[in-house]
Amino acid sequence: MKNKRQAATLLFATSYFIASYTGVNVSAESEDVSPAVSVERKPNIIYILADNLGFGDVGFNGQMYVETPNIDRLAQDGMQFTQHYAGCTICAPSRCSLITGLHTGHCTVKANDDTPLNAEDVTVAELLQKNGYKTGIIGKWGLGNFGTTGFPNKKGFDYFFGFDDQTLAHSYYPATLYRNAEIVKLNNTATQKKDYTHDLFTNEALEFIKNNKDSPFYLYLAYTIPHSELVVPDLGEYANEKWPEKEKIFAAMVSRMDRDIGKLQEKLVECGIEKNTVVMFASDNGPQNTDGHDPAFFKSSGPFRGIMRDMYEGGIRVPFVVKWPGKIQAGSSSDHISGFWDFMPTACEIAGINPPEGIDGISYLPTLLGKGQQKKHEYMYWEFHEKGGKRAVRMDDWKAVRLNADKNPNSPLELYNLKTDIMEKNNIASKHPDIVAKMEQIMKSAVGKPTVKVSGSTTVNTPQTASNHNTIKVEIDGISHTFNPAPILVNDRTMVPMRAIFEIMGATVSWEEATETVTAVKGDTTVVLKIGSTEAKVNGATKVLDAPAMLYQDRTMVPLRFISEALGADVEWVEATNTVKITR
Repeated sequence: MKNKRQAATLLFATSYFIASYTGVNVSAESEDVSPAVSVERKPNIIYILADNLGFGDVGFNGQMYVETPNIDRLAQDGMQFTQHYAGCTICAPSRCSLITGLHTGHCTVKANDDTPLNAEDVTVAELLQKNGYKTGIIGKWGLGNFGTTGFPNKKGFDYFFGFDDQTLAHSYYPATLYRNAEIVKLNNTATQKKDYTHDLFTNEALEFIKNNKDSPFYLYLAYTIPHSELVVPDLGEYANEKWPEKEKIFAAMVSRMDRDIGKLQEKLVECGIEKNTVVMFASDNGPQNTDGHDPAFFKSSGPFRGIMRDMYEGGIRVPFVVKWPGKIQAGSSSDHISGFWDFMPTACEIAGINPPEGIDGISYLPTLLGKGQQKKHEYMYWEFHEKGGKRAVRMDDWKAVRLNADKNPNSPLELYNLKTDIMEKNNIASKHPDIVAKMEQIMKSAVGKPTVKVSGSTTVNTPQTASNHNTIKVEIDGISHTFNPAPILVNDRTMVPMRAIFEIMGATVSWEEATETVTAVKGDTTVVLKIGSTEAKVNGATKVLDAPAMLYQDRTMVPLRFISEALGADVEWVEATNTVKITR
């Protein structure tokens, strides 16, 4: 590589190591700016997401071989975060966290299995759309296929172009893509490949910016580079490198994405909106080791242990830069610990709107602007449901990792001090039982679904089935009952469809639309529940619920134990068979 490139990269790397290992923010004197957004028009927000790009795959984090001058320029002109985390160590859950403001213990999508966002899930796009923003998602969606509640046009996006399906999103020469709900045929066949999806995404993004330059917009540009399959129209400057062919392709893909990020920057200048546009760039998780690419070849994980599907730092710590001319100090760096779930409240604060209550995210706008009090997370939490299941918690400099967590929820925790052991080589769990105990408690409490309140209304986000992903069974008087939808677990309480359980228990049910209140009567017992409330009334007496009545797949779900006991039944939980037994 050229000496000029090496010198520039070393400068970036030096800044990174100072910030990462000493805990010092690297920045010049910040100008006197207020955290309050004071522009005539609300700022535009562009979030560019790479797919499986490692922490060390960009120049500003020390990459020496793959050219990323335009991404590096974002860091030169803005702020780089040295301790920023993806939502998960794989694609779909990470993106769910980004768009909902929830960590993976709370969000709906927990695997790359085409699970859609539910109607009740609140997205950042919906919040911005309702407050005057034109919203667009271009590229890989993966949070709900066409015909589901999670399709982009149903989740706050005015415009969608790209892949709806998570599992089909990694062909660069597919036959079709979606434009909103319409199928777009491409000039690709088994023998003729003309339309490279990445190039199409860039062109669509440029058009979206041009078409919406006169109104505030939010563009979520979810590139699929460098996710495998590894394929690129040309190798460019890497054609003559003496590298394995797949590594040349990988490098060419990353540099192609970098080239197009430069085009986006030029378009903002051309449209006269650069100074009123916040541009963010990140990756959805750590680097891959598929389709012939070896993440060790370019040191894609940077100074960290692990890759995609690992809960070590290399699997979840990602490159992150933010540029906002005149607002963010150019060339600055922050060691603030942040994650994907912080994007929603940050975007809301940038747009001058109140973020929802009940989300996990904390706005990092005070850090970006260098003004105001930056709130910090008590802890960061991740979960992953492949390879036996994995969990991780970061609390200050302490990091806990649990392997085989789904198969054995009590498997021993690994404990690391990231300040002294950034490679997570020395498991010191046996030396700090007090820290381990606290991490254990966090892992137990950081699951379920919170109640998210938006602008005075209550939206209860939809949980999945039990945290171990086994089916919850219900027996009533020795007879097994099935429900549609199936029982779900919220705050360690089994929830079932309201009308079905009341009818089985012999109660009559009424629903008051105006107040979202359910009333059930059996004999001389009257039970009243309100959607989203943790209080219920039994014959006029107030009872506190561990889990509120909630909407799920167009059904009202109620806590099974509470309802059964309120109507005079006995309830028993059988752990070995995952069964709730009710005796009337």
